[in-house]
Amino acid sequence: MNVAKYLILFGFCTALCWLAWFFVIFFIPPNAGWFAVLFFYATLLFALLGTFSIIIFIVRSISKPEEPAHYNIQAATWRAIVVSVMIIASLILQSVNLLKWWSIIAIIIVGSLIVIAVGVCQRK
Repeated sequence: MNVAKYLILFGFCTALCWLAWFFVIFFIPPNAGWFAVLFFYATLLFALLGTFSIIIFIVRSISKPEEPAHYNIQAATWRAIVVSVMIIASLILQSVNLLKWWSIIAIIIVGSLIVIAVGVCQRK
């Protein structure tokens, strides 16, 4: 599969995830139970993952055109996973009133350490 087909397919799947998230927002009542909350966070996670992955891939392709496309896709995907999980973790903490300034800093530090560790391991 070439890069253009990959981006089209990934963009289509991301659009479906955003559509599913909007469906949850507008058609599922907030008091529907744990399944509604799980579906809300899951659809948002996949929508953010797809969006960030595409954005990071495009930025990396422009800033580092000498690198192969599959390397840019791999790097964009794991960075998008880290950023998306950080956002979802922040939202979950906020939903239980535990999001404070120090927890935001802790989430950023943990996410940064993961990005640094994966980057170092990939260079070896």
